[in-house]
Amino acid sequence: MQANDREMVAAMDGLDMPPTIPMSKRKEPTMFFYILFGLVFEALSSSASSSTAAALETLKCLVRPEYSGNAIRGGGVVYEEFISMCYRIGMTENASLVGKLVEVMHGFALGDDEGSGDVSATSARGHCIRVCSYVIRHAYSTSPIIRTYSHCLTLCSY
Repeated sequence: MQANDREMVAAMDGLDMPPTIPMSKRKEPTMFFYILFGLVFEALSSSASSSTAAALETLKCLVRPEYSGNAIRGGGVVYEEFISMCYRIGMTENASLVGKLVEVMHGFALGDDEGSGDVSATSARGHCIRVCSYVIRHAYSTSPIIRTYSHCLTLCSY
């Protein structure tokens, strides 16, 4: 799923042959998107799940437009649940899982076709920036190495 594999998109659509339309231009999700998204969401919603890392890896692929279409970006219930889940993971999980969450948010933001320009607080990119900035602030405030060398970070930011 990570390699823009046309055969995988076809399999997610329940087809034997790869689609002829460009993979990133689809509006509807693949046939099995909601099934996989539901399984991933359930794995991520359960506490102390041993499959959380694998679920985040799968989610990183599912948020891409060739699989999700506009299902996540449409602003409906799926979008709201996805964003809420990302906030929860960002605030409660350990560093390795939060790192995977940042990869998910990166893929989600790349698939967003709002174009360049201003980012509103309620847009997909706005939520991605908010989650990632929380993760960075949290890492900055809890890491003794970063606190020790924070003067270097301040100097480099000018």
